[in-house]
Amino acid sequence: MITNSSFPSLDRRVPWGRNWFNSIYFFPKFQYLEAFRNWSMGLEAVASVFLSSQEIVDQNPFTKAGLRPLTKEVSEVVILICGHGARDQRCGVMGPLLGTEFFRLLFLRGVDTSGSAGKTFPSEYSDDGIVRARVAMVSHIGGHAFAGNVIIYIPPSFAVKGRRSALAGKGIWYGRVEPKHVEGIIEETIFKGRVIADLFRGGIEQGGNILRL
Repeated sequence: MITNSSFPSLDRRVPWGRNWFNSIYFFPKFQYLEAFRNWSMGLEAVASVFLSSQEIVDQNPFTKAGLRPLTKEVSEVVILICGHGARDQRCGVMGPLLGTEFFRLLFLRGVDTSGSAGKTFPSEYSDDGIVRARVAMVSHIGGHAFAGNVIIYIPPSFAVKGRRSALAGKGIWYGRVEPKHVEGIIEETIFKGRVIADLFRGGIEQGGNILRL
């Protein structure tokens, strides 16, 4: 599945303003490509290396030439909220409400969400006691009937107070989420590593295995 997000792309425009650099998250690999040229060869390299089977990747001319784009491991919680409203207004209405509530309650809980606005977090997990998260609206992820749709990716290195989360390296998909559920999601899923069964739509592990309750 490919989806667009509200995360700001890395702004490295040349003086004439035509060559943009974009950024990509790869889930459930939990890899982040900070910048690639938004032109045909750059897109081809990314697609052929990251969106193909390993056999195709090994034979790829970009890989053989040592031009594989460099990624880094995702070290922050990533919260993706469907805000798509073109086909159905349910996510388009509920998504922004959920986004506002996540930002408000994460701030009150002491979570650093500054990366949502483009700030660069530490490239690796930092044991400084600070929980970091990025929150974004994304385009259609399927299931307007389940609005609000929220996917929470917990990085493989994620720990709270020195204890690795039971959900580290997993993505949890919740449906029919309302603003009243956000506080519980933050406490149970992010801080305690527990799945909320009543909201659970599905999940996936870093290796691609599907999670079921």
